[in-house]
Amino acid sequence: MADRTERERDLSACFRADVAKEKNILGKKLHAARKALGITQGDCARELLRYGIRVQAPAVAKWEKGETVPNAYQLLALCYLLKLEKGLDHFMGKACAEPANDPLNTEGRQLLAGYRAYLESIPKYQKNYRHLVTMVSMPVSLIPASAGLGEYLDSNRFEEMEFPEPSVPDYADFAVRVHGDSMEPAYSDGQFAWIQESERLNPGEVGLFILNGDGYIKVYDEREPAGEDRERFMDSYGIVHPQIVLISYNSRKYAPILVDPSPDTLFRIVGRVLN
Repeated sequence: MADRTERERDLSACFRADVAKEKNILGKKLHAARKALGITQGDCARELLRYGIRVQAPAVAKWEKGETVPNAYQLLALCYLLKLEKGLDHFMGKACAEPANDPLNTEGRQLLAGYRAYLESIPKYQKNYRHLVTMVSMPVSLIPASAGLGEYLDSNRFEEMEFPEPSVPDYADFAVRVHGDSMEPAYSDGQFAWIQESERLNPGEVGLFILNGDGYIKVYDEREPAGEDRERFMDSYGIVHPQIVLISYNSRKYAPILVDPSPDTLFRIVGRVLN
């Protein structure tokens, strides 16, 4: 009990929240850790989606500049993303007194911490890395799927590529490269999208589609036809079928794509996107 009380007294004596805020300790630590991993603020925002945090790149920039601060859950996600395994201790370090007998000054310790985070992110420098990294061969479409204006995809041309096993989602049948920006921030240009082959999707699911030869990665939706359009969606039994709509996350730049029911329209659901 005495040891715990003494440690608490030492921490309260060395950490000052007002000093940390004035010197933007948190923002500088986040900036250094992100730079050490070689990722941009946009990359950081996109990767935070994996931890259930939905923010844009400007929010990351404001955190690093000290204009705003992440909330508790955002900070925890950042610690996981940026390999800051020491969590709170990592951020308190600069606002505390310098460790006794440490030959490095504050800047040197900060650089050392950043380089450590960089090394920890590389499998070859991790303990037992040979057992941590298992590569698997997966088919990848030679033609990218557009997250934008569409690109010809009605082809069976694939190549085999090696991927770290943990990066391949369960039930993935193949991968396709994303082309365009209509599905940002969730899916970015050049990213691999993992596809589970399926002829049916539920509204709200992200899928890979072929429309008149062009490939798209979009959100699948269905809408009730209105007015005069109802007859165009009616089959020979008098049943009115919903209209299929392909929606972009980047809705300000890209309007929804309405799938025409005409027999001349060639539309196919290839599968659902797993990542």
